[in-house]
Amino acid sequence: IMEIGRRLYKYKSVEKMDQIIDIVEKQRIYMPKVSQLNDPLEGVCNMNFGFAGCSYYHDTGTLHPHYSSVLNSYRVLALTTKKDSVVMWIHYAVQFDGICIEFEDRGSFTDAVPVIYTDYLLDSRTCGDSFDRVAYNSLRRKSSEWSYEDEYRIISKTAVGGEDKEYLELLPGEIKCVYIGYRVDNKLKLYLNQLCNDKKIETKVMFVNPYKYTPEALPLMQYLENFREYDGEMNRCS
Repeated sequence: IMEIGRRLYKYKSVEKMDQIIDIVEKQRIYMPKVSQLNDPLEGVCNMNFGFAGCSYYHDTGTLHPHYSSVLNSYRVLALTTKKDSVVMWIHYAVQFDGICIEFEDRGSFTDAVPVIYTDYLLDSRTCGDSFDRVAYNSLRRKSSEWSYEDEYRIISKTAVGGEDKEYLELLPGEIKCVYIGYRVDNKLKLYLNQLCNDKKIETKVMFVNPYKYTPEALPLMQYLENFREYDGEMNRCS
């Protein structure tokens, strides 16, 4: 369970600007269904459910339809504890042409749990005979190849006949900062800055320091001023 006050992060490409605007203006985060996640191995397990026909699906490359149906009744919000991972800026923020949003847990992220990274599939028999228990525990696990993400997840199920909660509603002040990739167009940087200023959210630019392995962040206006000074210096030398 998340420790209150800890910071979590969500990367986004500016190609999904409508989602970014929605997060900032409406203070909520969309929770995709399992079928919308980028890992094709989400929720997989050794399906030893103990009834006739289970073993048939092991050789077909598909999940058992009953289990698949239960699995896709879940929504998963993926977050990370890292804001300065070069790999994640490249993968999820399109080579620094995107953003990373910083959240402070003041209660909305209480149910966030760490992902278990492993090279072994969950055996469904260890979860009892409940499809839901198997699905939840499988969604908490990922291949160790993904361990660099240090992912936390909020995993929620749509109740039968109940409301499908597509969004995690945030509390006031939980969005602390929007880190803007240095490759984002300057006009768009300024637009994002104004959008965040209206909600009293800090903005910084995340850029690559060629002398270090990790990116660094500067307040947006300071970064732009430094950039102008650099341009002026280069013009004088040319």
